[in-house]
Amino acid sequence: MSQFITRTLSAALALVLPSLAAAQTTEEEYHDPEVYQVEAKYPVVEYPDGYSLENNYSWESGHVYSPRYTYTPEEQEAIIADELRITGGRRSTDTDGAAVISIIQPTIPEATRDTSPPDVDVYEENGLPPPPQFQMQPQDFNKSLSPAYFSRRYYHKKTLGNPLFGASYFVDTFVKGTEASSTTAKKVQSYVENKVSATAFKATRDVIRARADVAGQGNNTSGTVRLYAMDQQVYSKNLSGTFSVAPFDMSRSFFKASKWFMVGPVPMKVTASLAGGVKLSLTGKVSATEAKLNMSPGGHVTATATAGVNIIIFSFGVEGNLKLINVTTPAIAELSWPDCSAAAYKLSAARTLNTMSGNIKLFAKVTLFWFIKKTWYLTIANWAGITVSDTLWSKSGSYALGICPGVAPSEPASLTALAAMP
Repeated sequence: MSQFITRTLSAALALVLPSLAAAQTTEEEYHDPEVYQVEAKYPVVEYPDGYSLENNYSWESGHVYSPRYTYTPEEQEAIIADELRITGGRRSTDTDGAAVISIIQPTIPEATRDTSPPDVDVYEENGLPPPPQFQMQPQDFNKSLSPAYFSRRYYHKKTLGNPLFGASYFVDTFVKGTEASSTTAKKVQSYVENKVSATAFKATRDVIRARADVAGQGNNTSGTVRLYAMDQQVYSKNLSGTFSVAPFDMSRSFFKASKWFMVGPVPMKVTASLAGGVKLSLTGKVSATEAKLNMSPGGHVTATATAGVNIIIFSFGVEGNLKLINVTTPAIAELSWPDCSAAAYKLSAARTLNTMSGNIKLFAKVTLFWFIKKTWYLTIANWAGITVSDTLWSKSGSYALGICPGVAPSEPASLTALAAMP
């Protein structure tokens, strides 16, 4: 099956996507070697390159099939009637007058089956899961290390679909405050990270990743924001003071994956090309006492498809459309620690998600004899779509960490709020 004819229909997987930039991915195409057999009556067959099934594939009727025989009109109708009865197909007439029997093959389980793992939702205090029921300890920061510190982290990951077609996203927020030592000033840090992944024919790639970090310690501050597509950096900027990054938006190709399916008796290679958009906006501030990020990253991934065969048949192609994912996850990670005051933090994230909607159908048409043709249709994706717009988390608190000498520490203001967290 090394040589094959390729065809793309104008309607093949046309999605709600702006015209893509000319940039092409250099990612090598992944090929799933397993040929998908849909029905036992159509076993996996590897024909010689260039083999013709035209007028060379028998009907299922009990009438003798012979290219050298002249069938009477009555015999023709009897054969067509037999085929309709046996296959359960639908009859129509082609432009050349031949009867066409359209056969809908069983929809494969992976077309609709969500086998994704459960969502991952994690809250960490000082790098560890919080105590049972989020009950605070008398000292809510790590005094076992010098200098003492506290940190808070929330992250969420959601996966949808299955190894045939799927997508996922990840959003992570983090803050950390570290007390001063005899030689160093106190330190404030925060970061926000987002990742979008896509799957086609068992190939899963992290297609979009955005991360912003800021840190302040005495007279030294640092900060960067970076945006990646297929592990290639497409944007970066240093952050200092009060900053704002103009909305960034680009389109590009991601990667390709292919797989063979038996569409009726026809082995067909389907290649999915994944492409989409990357977007980002960011505001914030970094100083000796503040590490604030308000980032809105996101992206969308779609699939276009071509169908290829290595044999001669009347026609073949792909119909339908599929949206893998369109997600935006605005997130906030803020830490404010004024001199001689409690350190206050805020972590929040929301999502706007549209994912796994549309269908993909393959077809192959073969001429059995001049008066009859068969078209097999095979659905390999049929998703109703998922739309979500909500808040993932919004938590805040203040902690009496590193209070100046002579100032009595106060109990963390977030004690009640965190104890009540679900």
